[in-house]
Amino acid sequence: MPSRSPSSRTSWLLLSLLLLSGSLGACRRPTTKPEQGPVSPGETRPSPTRPTAPSGKQREQHKSLEAALNTARDLFNRGENDLACDAVKQALSIAAEPGAASGTALQQQLSSFRAACERF
Repeated sequence: MPSRSPSSRTSWLLLSLLLLSGSLGACRRPTTKPEQGPVSPGETRPSPTRPTAPSGKQREQHKSLEAALNTARDLFNRGENDLACDAVKQALSIAAEPGAASGTALQQQLSSFRAACERF
C-alpha cells in the first residue's frame, strides 16, 4: 500500500470535515418565531412617523443652492473672488428662502464661503 504524504491526508481530512459540517448545517431545524396573541385596540402603538419626501420646490432649491456653491468654488479656485462672492450672495438668498432644505455639508460650505467674502 503506497504511503500518502501528510499534506494529502490533511487535505482529505479537511474536505471530509467540510462536507460533514455542510450536511449538518443543512439538517438544522429552522428557528420558529414566538407566536403573539391578538392585540386589543388599546394596546396598539402608532407607527413611527416617516420623514416626508422633499417637495419639487425643495429639490429645485437644493439643486440651485448646489449649483451656486459649485460656481462659487470654481470661481474661488480661479482667483475671481469678486465673482465668487456674487455667487455666494446668490446661494445665501436661496438658502434664506422659506422651506429651503439643505444638508449640513452645504451649510458648512456656505458659511465658509460667506466668511471668505466678508472682506469684499
